[in-house]
Amino acid sequence: MPDILDELRLERNESIYRDPSIPPASKEKILDAIARSAYNYERSYSGCTRSVLSAINDHLYLVPKDAFEYCFKASSTLPGGIARMGEVCGTLTGALMAIGLAFGPEKPQDTQKYATVMKLARQFFQKFNEKFEQFKCRELLKKLVGKSYDFWNPQDREEWIRNGGPEKCALLCAEVARMAAEFIIEVKERQSSS
Repeated sequence: MPDILDELRLERNESIYRDPSIPPASKEKILDAIARSAYNYERSYSGCTRSVLSAINDHLYLVPKDAFEYCFKASSTLPGGIARMGEVCGTLTGALMAIGLAFGPEKPQDTQKYATVMKLARQFFQKFNEKFEQFKCRELLKKLVGKSYDFWNPQDREEWIRNGGPEKCALLCAEVARMAAEFIIEVKERQSSS
């Protein structure tokens, strides 16, 4: 697998901004806006899960802003591999939460919608795992920054910062937010055409 950092960037194709035939709010531009938002949230406020989830909701309007406040609060315990323990990557949990907001049931009795969203979540999980060959925060950190870090250890956290961890994790947030948003848009397009 090529170095994953080689593939992480905020814009896929800068020429879309110079091409007048590509209108405002095109899919490509929205995906870039989502990637930039996720990157900026992570760099400014920290918290990969909430950065990905917020960026997607800000641009795809999955739930109204007042309802999203509760989703945001709930996502605050998941960054850094769930409570900064290095387990499931927070970018993945943020993406899965966004998929749940987009397609999940509103009531426990809606088992059909639950089954559908679980299939979608599995598809995205597999897509994530295929791209990064890993879904655990500590293993992704090894690929991104060269080693795994214990974020609860002040020396490890300082080393992560010195080794460019904040920038690299922000770029990962951007990439995963883009992937999840594109996935959501494509599923919605398929659903509306059927």
